[in-house]
Amino acid sequence: KVDQIVDDISVPTAELAEVDWNEITLELESITKDLSAVDWEKLSTDIGDTAVQAQESMRVASQAVEELDIKTLNEAITDLKAVIEPLAKLFTEHEESLDDAEAAYLDALSWSRKRPEPEPIVYKIIH
Repeated sequence: KVDQIVDDISVPTAELAEVDWNEITLELESITKDLSAVDWEKLSTDIGDTAVQAQESMRVASQAVEELDIKTLNEAITDLKAVIEPLAKLFTEHEESLDDAEAAYLDALSWSRKRPEPEPIVYKIIH
């Protein structure tokens, strides 16, 4: 058991003998110099300013969400879906749904000698 303890002590000791202590000392001196060059007061102030700006941004975002008219937004999303859904059927990559797309397209067409009423350019303004 004593031999094992001696071996356990000898291995780290041999590894420590191979360490370049001068290089480590130079690195530590360089790090210490770099750390002493830091303006810790300014760094602290900058971090505080950044936190204040982030807090103000969160307040503004929170206020915008509170002012959001969810009902109007949902109506706009529903209106958009009504426009996009038929287009999605027409521009599909799935061949099995092309017959449905063709039927929907042909059903949407109408022929008449009477000119249709013009559609409004803007339907709704969302605030």
